Amino acid sequence: MRIWIVGGAGLIGSHLAQRLRPHHEVLVSDSFRALRSMAPGPCRDLAERARETRLAGVDVREIDVRDTTAMGRAAHTFRPEVVVWLAALLASESRQAPAEAQEVQVDALARFLAEGRPGARRVVLASSSYAYGHFTVHPTPETAPLAPVDVYGRTKAQAERVLAAAAAADGFEHVAVRPSAVLGPGDPRARFGCVAMETALRDGLVTVAEPDFISDFTYVSDAADGFAAAAERADPPDVFNLAYGEARTNEDLGRTIAAHTGARLELLPSTWRSTGYVPSRGALDVTRARQLGCAPRLGLDAAVAAFLRDRRHLLQPGTAAARAARGEAS
Repeated sequence: MRIWIVGGAGLIGSHLAQRLRPHHEVLVSDSFRALRSMAPGPCRDLAERARETRLAGVDVREIDVRDTTAMGRAAHTFRPEVVVWLAALLASESRQAPAEAQEVQVDALARFLAEGRPGARRVVLASSSYAYGHFTVHPTPETAPLAPVDVYGRTKAQAERVLAAAAAADGFEHVAVRPSAVLGPGDPRARFGCVAMETALRDGLVTVAEPDFISDFTYVSDAADGFAAAAERADPPDVFNLAYGEARTNEDLGRTIAAHTGARLELLPSTWRSTGYVPSRGALDVTRARQLGCAPRLGLDAAVAAFLRDRRHLLQPGTAAARAARGEAS
């Protein structure tokens, strides 16, 4: 099967490409904006190594989803049967650049669908649990109303509506996947889990911002398995949550990293409640993912252990990332 992963050079996309490549013909397109904008340092070195390792042997093309000519050219030459649309800004980036978030997360998708996708029988969209806004039911099922409170959540909810409307009009299969708090090594977005792990190993210190903020953490290999199921399975649901199904705090994550690395823990004061644009969250109901056979298996402790193991695998002796992690010159 020909599967095109749009925005596929990031944390989830690179794992998904690695997962799909032995069984399918895979195309990955990405603007590489996130990686290029990273500050020099261990997180960037690890992200570059992760991209090189996970995308080895995959057809990778540099394409911005807003470039309709390049997108159309790739679509018509590759002729995908399934499209997995991962292109997005982070929640924090979306708040800083709302117009760009709208263009990348909604408008580019709408144009792609209007132009016929072209001929793909299924489109899988990476939505987000942020689309729910404040969690009012615990655990939160897919039937909970979408009431996002920030730009990121609103654009994700809007993208779901755009996809569902196009599918109803044109008759193609569609799946919206709502992941939560994905973590793993080599994240080009340098999210909290990646930064906390690197500072724990380098400086012996885990600094936790917003320690009481709750998420349903999901290890990246589990997330990739969920997106693979959405792309491969014969009859997936139109929407499903993708998370471990357990509410944990940032402090929980920090303490778990500290326990595995021997690092000290520093907790900073929480400010997220006063912002007005950060939703209160909790656990997701993962019944549908379980029925599909792709419910994540790794709880927080196992996820942190896997993070360390996979990080060691990326940093094999002799690589540039390994030398950088040890503080050696390239």
